[in-house]
Amino acid sequence: MKEKVRIVIWIIVAVLLIGCPFLIQWLMTGLFGTTLGGTNDGWLGFWGGYLGAIITVIGVYLQISLERKRDQERIKKERIADLQKKALENFLNLIHKVNGKYEFIEKCYDEISYLMKYSEVSNETIDKIQQQSISYDDRDYRLHEIKGFVLQINNYYKRSHNELKDIQNQYNEIYANVVTFKINNLQFFPFALDNGLLSDINTSTSQMDLLVKNIENDFEILKILTDLRSIYTTYVQDKDLENIVANLNVIYHGNNNIIEQFKSHDFMKHKKMFDKLMKDTEKAERKYILKTNI
Repeated sequence: MKEKVRIVIWIIVAVLLIGCPFLIQWLMTGLFGTTLGGTNDGWLGFWGGYLGAIITVIGVYLQISLERKRDQERIKKERIADLQKKALENFLNLIHKVNGKYEFIEKCYDEISYLMKYSEVSNETIDKIQQQSISYDDRDYRLHEIKGFVLQINNYYKRSHNELKDIQNQYNEIYANVVTFKINNLQFFPFALDNGLLSDINTSTSQMDLLVKNIENDFEILKILTDLRSIYTTYVQDKDLENIVANLNVIYHGNNNIIEQFKSHDFMKHKKMFDKLMKDTEKAERKYILKTNI
């Protein structure tokens, strides 16, 4: 609609510019008839001044339009640069927050893995105790080893209690931040990586969805830690070593008990993927600073 109005205006201006001299001559010789229409020298001077004025006006208009266009392009580039900077800053903040969570989850994973290995807690040991397929002395030794395992888990839990608060809220916060970023900032992210995890919007969206999925699974390690701690709490109440073994063998998810569930975690794989994402983020930051993407 605006384009049509602009065309109509230009047509009217052109008609007026072309018709104005003829209108003047008609008024001089026709309507009033008071003059002979002017001399050749007079009209030559008139046309020179008239066309010169038109050319000057057109030149000024084109210059103003060009400068305005340049200003608009500059403002647009500055605006894009600001949006890219904000998108990058928000993504860096998001990644560093996730990294903080991953660092704590990794501590939990390493602690449980170490204690499980050190105490030789395994499905095989649990089965032998429950099936009474080992000697009494060996069985008694294994029971106390398993007791030591849950005791150490309980001690670690108490040391980490403050960091373990509001576990579910921490995941929900990460999920909400990722969704908000995808809606508000992702389209402005300064993509600058060839074949990287952040090479374009579609790839980046997939990586962020995968990140949320991995985080959700990895938070299960914290739940396992809480469940292992509750096993020791139960023992404090009933003083029954057999119940520790039975509780370790309780179905946790699907057909896996709590030991199998922990060992089946792909936490280290998830952590490697996150570390790669973090490196790509840092690359994008360096390229943005060098302005190679603008």
